[in-house]
Amino acid sequence: MNSTTPRRVGTASQTLNRRRHFLVNTAGLAGCLVALSAHGSELTPPRQTPHNKGRRLFTKVVQVAMVVTSVEASVRRYWEDLGVGPWKLYTLNPSNTSDMTFHGRPVQHSFRAALANIGDIEWELIEPLDNRSVYAEHLSTHGEGLHHVAFDVEDFEEATKELTSKGYETVQSGRIFGNDTYAYFKLNRGLACTAELNSNPTAPLPAPESTYP
Repeated sequence: MNSTTPRRVGTASQTLNRRRHFLVNTAGLAGCLVALSAHGSELTPPRQTPHNKGRRLFTKVVQVAMVVTSVEASVRRYWEDLGVGPWKLYTLNPSNTSDMTFHGRPVQHSFRAALANIGDIEWELIEPLDNRSVYAEHLSTHGEGLHHVAFDVEDFEEATKELTSKGYETVQSGRIFGNDTYAYFKLNRGLACTAELNSNPTAPLPAPESTYP
């Protein structure tokens, strides 16, 4: 019995260290959601003030978004391999998206997007059409994969101010179709993902340019 105790302790310690390393360095959905609800971690949390300490900022996960090299090729794979669809395809550019920013500076950019639902969660595929967006930045650095998770909040202005006050960077923003402002926040310091917030998440979208299948 005594000989097994050190091995158990060592294994538990190694497992905990691997878990902490995963939460800090993984940009996947699991790392993001686990880190957001983690308790007892030794990761240094963002600075908190008494009025908002422990208050839940995000009320619901509404979307998961992936960056891809080709929207058309990706929607075919999702449909043929996984049965995910149908898809609605859009092109977003300065003609339908205003107030674009990239790392705090006004920068115009364009991208293709495809939307489908998996249960209650919207799944988005994004293909950058130039090199002036977080999508192109992500693709060149990490390749295809998870880019952001979108969350509902009770008050968009209040939530964005709170995240900004805690030092989280707005890496990109814009106003789509004149009725919904989006903002991406880099939730670093151990939260391990990029979060999207929307000012009017229930705003209707125009008819898509195309669908698949």
